[in-house]
Amino acid sequence: MTQGIDVVVPLWAVDGRSESSDLTLRLVTKDGVTFLEVDTHDAVLPPDATFWRTDTDGRTTGLHAAVTDVVFGFRFPDTRPDAPVEVVLSVIDGSGLVLQTSPPVPIIA
Repeated sequence: MTQGIDVVVPLWAVDGRSESSDLTLRLVTKDGVTFLEVDTHDAVLPPDATFWRTDTDGRTTGLHAAVTDVVFGFRFPDTRPDAPVEVVLSVIDGSGLVLQTSPPVPIIA
């Protein structure tokens, strides 16, 4: 994934009760700072969804309220062209149980 291109990624159900859906990701640069925007308009969340969790290279880098029909974003770290960063977006419940998750998305900012 690179600047200026919308990428649709699946959001897979892992809890056995939720349905799968999609998210749209895009990189946006404003005032020299790169942000990863997450468009949730096509996402379908389970009733017990509490947070969107963002993991970058295996560590949690963001939590956002689990709502749909919004675009949220977070500052994206600078990357090297030879070392993409992998981002995974998950929907979790209040205890941290993963209900839905995306595959790892390699990103070069």
